[in-house]
Amino acid sequence: MSHGLIGRMLRALRLDATLWREVAAPGASTRHAAAVVALAALGTGAALGAVSTLPLAWGTGRDTTFEGDLLRFVFYAVFVAIVHLLAWPLWAGLIRLAGKWLATSDCEARDFGQTARAIAFAQAPGALGVLVPLLLMLQWVLPADPEPLRIGSRTANVLLLAGTVRTLLSAWVLVGTFLVVRQILGLSTGRTLGTIFAAGVANAVLLGMATVAIILVSKIVATVFDLYPDWPDRDVWAGPWLFAYGFGIPAAQGFEFNLGLGLSSLVMEFVAPLAPAIIP
Repeated sequence: MSHGLIGRMLRALRLDATLWREVAAPGASTRHAAAVVALAALGTGAALGAVSTLPLAWGTGRDTTFEGDLLRFVFYAVFVAIVHLLAWPLWAGLIRLAGKWLATSDCEARDFGQTARAIAFAQAPGALGVLVPLLLMLQWVLPADPEPLRIGSRTANVLLLAGTVRTLLSAWVLVGTFLVVRQILGLSTGRTLGTIFAAGVANAVLLGMATVAIILVSKIVATVFDLYPDWPDRDVWAGPWLFAYGFGIPAAQGFEFNLGLGLSSLVMEFVAPLAPAIIP
């Protein structure tokens, strides 16, 4: 049972040190690793989607409609989940390259597949992200809160609890990733931290550059084909600006792959507001 998918996920949640070498062994199957990544992607998408759509938690008496909130939640959750899946090989490659760069001569050499499988199982706590929207849904089954924005109100407490769960899950995965990198690559504590940080910086820079490039393309296409909407008091840069916030920020959070570093999101918080000034 401990070698099945559920058993291995439970061992990953317990941060079982023997699991990392087991799944990183030469010839080990990647089927379970891919399944863990898929479950973590769904959990991460659900958690970030719920937290990003805060009106869903306010109960009745909100300014937005339930249908609109639900649509935004579904878009955010699905988009983040897809990006999260695509991030798996990127993170594995970046961590392997950074670890190889920082490794000493006596460190173990791991190929891409071995690193990817071990990194995948470190993401197991991300699957528990489904608890976040379930917590926020309490506001829809409990009586309406007369003062939802008041500090200490039931709504505020539910939001705080949901945010705390999301943060703890990120920290859980970060600890697991640290243990994985240190064990399978045979690095010291300092070199392990350096490997994760270097991979995070590289990821953030690559994602920021990609987002800027996409904004540039969207600006050119919108200009050539005159696709800007004729909205009153709306800047002509609205298209690229909304693209940066509507896709850039969720992509950054998805590419974080639950490491909890926040570097990609931090970079995107600076990149997105620059969208109107990218092209003179």
